[in-house]
Amino acid sequence: MILAQSYIVDVIEGRKKGAWVKGALWAASGLFEMGVRLRNLAFDRQWLKVKRIDIPVVSIGNIIAGGAGKTAFIRRLAKDLQGLAKVSILTRGYRSEIEKVGGSLHLIEQSRIT
Repeated sequence: MILAQSYIVDVIEGRKKGAWVKGALWAASGLFEMGVRLRNLAFDRQWLKVKRIDIPVVSIGNIIAGGAGKTAFIRRLAKDLQGLAKVSILTRGYRSEIEKVGGSLHLIEQSRIT
């Protein structure tokens, strides 16, 4: 799996040719775009309902895969917000088993933010 992932990254970054990989990624991106558009339409038409809660929520994710500095950013943001409100962090973790099998999420409460 890691070899395939490494090869795909090499193609994306131009280190390898891989015309078939580019074609497959192009097709996959089209399917993904169609799915996003259908999901947005479902919310716009209210076929899917927005779930609201009475507390502020900040969602950080899907910025990029690993190595973008999300963890450091979240740690700093949590520290900055601690004086203003009770802060909790809900995470499933990078490449966690939760992504593979579905399971409980990990809650980091304010007293454990370092």
